[in-house]
Amino acid sequence: MRVEEYSGTKDQWNTFIAENGGWANQSYEWGEFRTDRGWSPIRLIVKDDQTVYLQILVLTKPLPGGFSLLYAPEGPIVRKGDWKDAKNQAAFKEMLSGVKAHAKKHRAILLKIDPHVEAEGFPGDWLKRLGFHDSPEDIQPAYVAQVDLTKSEDEILAGMKQKGRYNIRYATKKGVTVTKGTSEQDLKDWYELTKASAQRQGITYRSFEYFKDFRKHFMVNSDLACFMIARYNGTPVSATLLMFMGSRADYLYGGSSDQDRNVFASYLIQWEGMKEAKRRGCTFYNLTGIAHADDPKNPWYGLRQFKLKFGPEEVALVGAWDLIYKSKTNFLFTKAERARRGFAKLIGKVRSR
Repeated sequence: MRVEEYSGTKDQWNTFIAENGGWANQSYEWGEFRTDRGWSPIRLIVKDDQTVYLQILVLTKPLPGGFSLLYAPEGPIVRKGDWKDAKNQAAFKEMLSGVKAHAKKHRAILLKIDPHVEAEGFPGDWLKRLGFHDSPEDIQPAYVAQVDLTKSEDEILAGMKQKGRYNIRYATKKGVTVTKGTSEQDLKDWYELTKASAQRQGITYRSFEYFKDFRKHFMVNSDLACFMIARYNGTPVSATLLMFMGSRADYLYGGSSDQDRNVFASYLIQWEGMKEAKRRGCTFYNLTGIAHADDPKNPWYGLRQFKLKFGPEEVALVGAWDLIYKSKTNFLFTKAERARRGFAKLIGKVRSR
């Protein structure tokens, strides 16, 4: 068993990711996309003469002072998604040796991983023995809501809360239509609605250029994502951005108009997204992060209530794990990054006023 830098095709890389429980954050395209945003990718593979046991896309982010941060978004991906398998664990150790050499070259302060794996049954103690610790900061949501798409459409609807079904049917009755698209105009319609929603809620949002690049990599150069646009009387009133790979579809971002909210287009558009995912062969639809508990004081309580109307299973994931190479430097950068995020959040609130 050996670790080496990947030299195969994009399709070969993505096939392993899709067939072994991975997702688009570990796709070949994700590395290309993040290159445009200041990161540099390295793709490592662990195999013997016959079998590939592990693949990992590691992104390197330059930091001040000549240091760097290593991040494997929702990775690594191990064979059959089995983290308890002895050969996969041996492959993981081999992978660490390859990453360590890369880390030394780029003066990395840490390696952060966050595989999309359920917390229950995950060998966390084994990971700790390898030097990892449960990260104080998750990048990906660690608690998500997922709808089972292996059921029939009627069964999925029956599993929703009564209000969810009612709102979907009401939107249809009122004449709301939903279309799938990947065009520049779809991007513009989606972005305007998403931006308006973020401003109303006083939260920060990514630039138009970010999603212009996203569209190029995942809609123009490949078929891993699309926009869903809901219209009422011909006007866009709700929009979502969906991403697909292997068995999984994700609702990444969305927004809606403050007008015509009473036609419940945001419910119909999620239902149409689930049907699109089902047509693509996905077996579950990830509504992504939700608040962990029904606490009305939680700022995400309303979003939780919205997502739960679709009858999803609530899933606790393993979250992020850090392998620290330079503890003192990591401490200083962590403090600085928390301060930067706090300032960005404050600026977002000021701009929304």
